[in-house]
Amino acid sequence: MTEQRLRESFAWLAAPVVPADDPYGRLMRRRRARRYRLAGLGSALVAALVAALLSPLAQPGAAPSPAPSDGDATALHTGTKEITPWVRRLIESPVRGSLAVDQAYLAQLTEQLRQERFDFDGQVKVLFAGDFGFHRVVIAVRYDDHQQVAMVRSTRFTARVEERPDPHEFELDGGWTAIRVLSPYFTVSEHDFNRLDAPYFNLSLAPAGCQVASADSADPVLRWRDEPTGDWAATERTGLWYRVTCDGQVRYQGPAELHGTTEMGRQYTQAEMDAAIVGARGETGSRGLDAVRRADLTDAVAPARLLYVGRTPGGPADEPVFAVTKVQTRAGWRISVQEENDYTFTVTKAMQQREDEITAVEHWQYPGTEPSTTPRPGSSTGSGRLLVLAPPDAVKLQVVDDEGGVVSTSALTGGVGGLVYTRGATLRLRALDAAGDVVATGTGPLPAIPNTDPTPAPRIGADWS
Repeated sequence: MTEQRLRESFAWLAAPVVPADDPYGRLMRRRRARRYRLAGLGSALVAALVAALLSPLAQPGAAPSPAPSDGDATALHTGTKEITPWVRRLIESPVRGSLAVDQAYLAQLTEQLRQERFDFDGQVKVLFAGDFGFHRVVIAVRYDDHQQVAMVRSTRFTARVEERPDPHEFELDGGWTAIRVLSPYFTVSEHDFNRLDAPYFNLSLAPAGCQVASADSADPVLRWRDEPTGDWAATERTGLWYRVTCDGQVRYQGPAELHGTTEMGRQYTQAEMDAAIVGARGETGSRGLDAVRRADLTDAVAPARLLYVGRTPGGPADEPVFAVTKVQTRAGWRISVQEENDYTFTVTKAMQQREDEITAVEHWQYPGTEPSTTPRPGSSTGSGRLLVLAPPDAVKLQVVDDEGGVVSTSALTGGVGGLVYTRGATLRLRALDAAGDVVATGTGPLPAIPNTDPTPAPRIGADWS
């Protein structure tokens, strides 16, 4: 692929540049609140980054390309932050990454970034430049004696670095650019749901001399393992916690993605959308298609499917319309209920362990969300109403006891029905067809997925004194 082809391939990147806020104000927020999507900010920086990031790949050691012209002479306002001693130590650290030894590449990249217009003058330094997995990531900083701002670029390739016979021969598969303030522990994370085989990566940088250690947050007891790269780490595993120790003191301990995750929403093909709504019940239409596009694909192994759009049968007439989607993950099948309101958000998430079991969920809100409608399933007070989705040929729903005796019976229409239950109880369900044969079984309500990240150890995030 030639340099010109590379530039043409990335012409669409003239918009996705975003500023990001102070990471410390976001540290204790839930993971879902820490995600953000790309928005337009300007084209000059992107053009320079495309030229500088990619042309050294196409022509190793080539002379720097002419700087791209831009008629807008307005400085790029970035929301800079002061330079603390620990930030300065990070800036003064050696360049990290697999491309750190390519001096011609670093010189060209630095020169391109130096020509960009910001709201303050200063030096430019590359902090990280390297390829790993499907990605090339560059982190640079513009700074003077008092302030700084980081420039981040992520480029994705169609093949993993270690699988390319020639590292200089490749095909591109997207990318993004961001402007952020630099923090002593600095992270770049991406979730690209267009690539379910390897959608995630996280890169973490700490000042020189620090030690990054990792642990799986799902383990009952964290088992810390020092990263072999020492003061930086790259991973494609989700759910990791990092601990950064500098000068004998733990300065950071918490989720690997301190700065949140840049999400690349899945661009569904028409064939995928057609397959997603096959068999869906209720008032599907555009609401159903929107629900599929919004479905959470974290840890998914296949695109989302639509199950239902409407209200709970027998429920209040003023109940909001909601959509139910199903996503196969590595741990089972995630069922999500998305409310249709002035703004749309997910109100229930639950897990199925068998794809063919009855889907029984309740429309409710996570604590702290607005508007709040019904208490959380599993609470010990009050009654609730389950939406029940069984096979389309099911006409009857039975609640049975542990011995299989019938406790109650209710009607299903096209396999869909509503069921009143006492919160805190778990019901055993079975669905029957017109001949009286059992066509599906299950329990209700399905186990709800907590709306919080695991916190296996105390979080430490701002002790950089």
